[in-house]
Amino acid sequence: MTDSSESTTSIAEVIDKVAVSNLNGGTGPDVWVGEKLTEETVKDLLKLVWGEGGPERENLHRWSQGFAFSPSEQTALVQMFGGPCAVIAPVQAYLLRNSIYGSRALDQNWRAKNGPELLTDALVEMFALLSSPSFVVVLPSDLLRIPSKRDATTMEEGHPEVDAVENDNPNSPTDHGVHSDLKSRRFSTIDELKKFLTDKPSVFTTSFGILRFLYSFILSKTIAKVREDLEDPTEPLIDAAHGHGNQCLTNLLITGQAVCNVWDDVKEFGGLRLQGIPGRPAIGYLSLLESLRYVEVGFYLKCPQYPIWILASETHLSIVFALIRTLVESEAEEAAAIRAFKNYDEHGSGFISADKLKDVLETLNLFREDE
Repeated sequence: MTDSSESTTSIAEVIDKVAVSNLNGGTGPDVWVGEKLTEETVKDLLKLVWGEGGPERENLHRWSQGFAFSPSEQTALVQMFGGPCAVIAPVQAYLLRNSIYGSRALDQNWRAKNGPELLTDALVEMFALLSSPSFVVVLPSDLLRIPSKRDATTMEEGHPEVDAVENDNPNSPTDHGVHSDLKSRRFSTIDELKKFLTDKPSVFTTSFGILRFLYSFILSKTIAKVREDLEDPTEPLIDAAHGHGNQCLTNLLITGQAVCNVWDDVKEFGGLRLQGIPGRPAIGYLSLLESLRYVEVGFYLKCPQYPIWILASETHLSIVFALIRTLVESEAEEAAAIRAFKNYDEHGSGFISADKLKDVLETLNLFREDE
């Protein structure tokens, strides 16, 4: 994943070119036929993602891009503005998993593969994490207005005249029309979903494609089930002030569960049970904040099924990976024992009560009843 947020003018040019070329694709824009989402569904969706007040216009602008590839690296996704790395990074990680270790990986240079095909494979794999009976794709709106070069430049430079001009016109949507006429299509199997995304790749690569993917992912799991995962259902997945995704959003896209913690399994604190990561996901997660003891990442995320990790800093998510899968193939006995012990060390003091010892030994398959 590459970040192109340094040059405002070039970003605006890229947005125009990518969006227009993807919409037209040489054969004219796709015609999207779907069922319109109800007002109640849209309201609940926006509240879950953006909070009670909905998205700020500047934050929505930062999320206005679709998935786009770097012209210099065929399998690298480009981030144009700060904010959507919470979605781009997990997708980039799954894209690399398919490129390096997937079915297309045999006898090929992983860096020279077809990016759009890998993107489809990655998105389908992520949808499959949900184990849903059906899958929803939010379609581009007929009212969608691609952000112009002038919009991008003036918005990034902080000029208020764009808002003033649009607010003078009551028919001009403040969200580029992205929420004005949301439609969706439902697919009963993952194979049907994959065929649709293969036939219509522009659904997530045109303007606001990243946001449509996030909405599709949430609606496929269902809003109610995402809220069940959250410790605080009133906290939005995207920070209203800065437009950055929270840990629950990252975990949702990595594991299919919107839990807010990064430790293993469940921890109990004074009778309060807090859910962590339930098992080893395909993609891992590391945090620079762990060195400052602000967070403790569990074994499951540190040792995923594939040596690909999302690396979190104070302000950004990046990707680190290795080409040697044996790095994460097995867990040392000592590490397994430490992990099992920590699950019952409620206060992180390095001690457990005597009545918990049996539970630790049973977890490690070391306990045997006296005959």
